[in-house]
Amino acid sequence: MPRHASGTGPRIAIDGAHGNYHTAGGRYRPFADVLRADGYRVEAFESEFTAEKLSSVDVLVIANALAERNQKDWSLPTPSAFSKSEISTVQDWVQNGGALLLIADHMPFPGASKELAEAFGLSLFNGFVFDQDRNGSLRFDSTKNRLA
Repeated sequence: MPRHASGTGPRIAIDGAHGNYHTAGGRYRPFADVLRADGYRVEAFESEFTAEKLSSVDVLVIANALAERNQKDWSLPTPSAFSKSEISTVQDWVQNGGALLLIADHMPFPGASKELAEAFGLSLFNGFVFDQDRNGSLRFDSTKNRLA
């Protein structure tokens, strides 16, 4: 049973304006579809973060944002995907009742969201997890009891 009647739930905006690897119409479309099926009002957020634009949003989802410099080149350095003004705006918006879901997977995504995370007292590390025994990426696999 849906949590909300169709189209009556909180307004969820999925960022697509910051070189995001996951967007409402792309890799996060299944996520957006599940939310819509539960009655949430989901939209793609395709502009700079301003107080006016965020005023109609209840939950802002930012998934794997990237600065323009890293959109085709994942080498260091990894600058912020967000301007200082946008970071301040999002911080004020959250302090006034907005909800932020900030997702940053492996490098370069944490580097691009580091300054935004720091505005909320969080630290992101721009790297990868490696398996020392195999000299490679650590893969989480239920058959090897790595997902308890």
